[in-house]
Amino acid sequence: MKREEKHSQSQNFNNSVILGSQIGQGLKDVNQQYTTQRAGNSKIIDPTDIIKLVEEIQRILKNSNVPGDMKGKCENYLQTFKSETQEKDPDKNYAAHSLQKFIHEIHKTKNTTIPDTAFIDKVQPLITRIIPWLGEERKFIKL
Repeated sequence: MKREEKHSQSQNFNNSVILGSQIGQGLKDVNQQYTTQRAGNSKIIDPTDIIKLVEEIQRILKNSNVPGDMKGKCENYLQTFKSETQEKDPDKNYAAHSLQKFIHEIHKTKNTTIPDTAFIDKVQPLITRIIPWLGEERKFIKL
């Protein structure tokens, strides 16, 4: 008589931000359960704080070694994000796309002749603090 094997899989993520990812593995019957807990440092902050964070990123960008053409694009994407944040009823989808374009552009700086990794290291924690404000639209953000 053939014995049926039982398979089990468990994954825990504590104090993690998981964006744009699919977790799981299919093997016969799969039961996935997602539990979201908001850690103290990932709480949703208000638009005033978001604007302060964006202004800090803009200051870091201004003082960075990011090449001029890339710096200009980054400034435009940040300004678009900041402007949308200041709206009475902000379009978070539009804001998320602007932020994602900024992130894409800063990752391209790694391929320049003088990569400014310090810039990326400085702005990523600030972006991570902004992301929860986007709510459902954070699915577009890939750090």
